[in-house]
Amino acid sequence: MTSMHAVDINRLDLNLLRVFVSLYETRSVTLAAERLGLRQSSMSHSLGRLRTAFGDPLFVRSTVGMQPTPYAQKIAAPILSAFKALDATLAEPDDFDPALSTKVFDLVMTDVCELMFLPALVAFFSKAAPTARLVIHQMSRSNYRSALEDGSVNLALGQLPEGHSGFYQRHLFDETFACAMRPDHPLRENLTLEAFLGAEHAAIGSPATCEVLLKRTLGQRAQERNIRLHVPHYMVVPFVVAQSDLLAVLPRTVSRTYQQEGLLIERPLPFDMQTVVTRQFWHERTHNDPAWKWLRMAIAELFSPRPGVPRDAEHAAVGPSTELLARGRSAMINRDGGEAHA
Repeated sequence: MTSMHAVDINRLDLNLLRVFVSLYETRSVTLAAERLGLRQSSMSHSLGRLRTAFGDPLFVRSTVGMQPTPYAQKIAAPILSAFKALDATLAEPDDFDPALSTKVFDLVMTDVCELMFLPALVAFFSKAAPTARLVIHQMSRSNYRSALEDGSVNLALGQLPEGHSGFYQRHLFDETFACAMRPDHPLRENLTLEAFLGAEHAAIGSPATCEVLLKRTLGQRAQERNIRLHVPHYMVVPFVVAQSDLLAVLPRTVSRTYQQEGLLIERPLPFDMQTVVTRQFWHERTHNDPAWKWLRMAIAELFSPRPGVPRDAEHAAVGPSTELLARGRSAMINRDGGEAHA
């Protein structure tokens, strides 16, 4: 049997799609029947109806269970994604209560964004949502879009692209950069442009944007740097810089953290470097979900500069405001201002 016709969704018994999902995930008629609370004979009958509806065997017996056909593999991803989205929507009650929720919040961010966001965010969760969980994912930025679309994650934080249809975004803050060095570095009192270019450097490349911005700022003079170390991530660099003569250009959120620990010092760059916009970014699928609306508002409250508060002061004392912790549940759910549809 091969698939010879399109399937009219209006004539398809959608309960059969739940049967398809169970068979696809268990690879067993018996286990799929148990999962759905059906008799095995009813499951076999439903599989027969599925095969007729789709014009394809869909699942064939093998020594390792019921294996999906190529056509079943083709249609599985959108069907599973649809059910995952439906389950997520129905799992959370409309009257989301962060204080009682056991919801798992799946977020994606880079390692440097973990340093920017997680200390304050975890501290906030311990007070406002003590039984909820944060799960942090890392992946290439090129995969953020598909992960948000299929529900693998539901919120991205960091330096993200603009202009994708079907997505929302909210500006959080503009990240600036500084030159990091060990506390007793010879250039700590006189970091001129010539001294900067003549020093030894640690460079942070893809997927970080730092090196791209440096080259854009310095132009041809960027080649004058003596790059002794090139790494793809920020997090090891402060420890290397603290034990060497290397200089490194780091986001100030990163350099400030390690400066507070006495590991290194930061000095202003001897040139003007472009800032990087840090946003939260989500798919329209979760735009009206009460739990995710609550989290997005909390993140905006925690990390967006407030009027009259200097940016450095804002970042130096990130933490949940008394107002945010004291607000009622309805206020947390209903306010989500400042968002823009991409």
